[in-house]
Amino acid sequence: MFEYEDLAYAALTPTDEDAAEAYIFSVEYEDQGDEMEFTLTNIDDEKKLEEVGKVFMQLMSEAEEDIGEDSDDEGWDEFIHKKIEEL
Repeated sequence: MFEYEDLAYAALTPTDEDAAEAYIFSVEYEDQGDEMEFTLTNIDDEKKLEEVGKVFMQLMSEAEEDIGEDSDDEGWDEFIHKKIEEL
């Protein structure tokens, strides 16, 4: 999850390590007390989708620099949790 222009987005990737694609959605979330409720919505505006995709690619490049491409899942988990906490 990440923020762009004060809106939240999520990028979901296939579990196949060879897949180089991501599915990007806008995210609405609401604090339900004990847990957060998330709603994913398709981005229908192609221009907005392209903008958000570029932001996601930049974040991924920064993450790879910070934790290394060959890092294990623990490094990625820490990066993702940090981004979620920033929302």
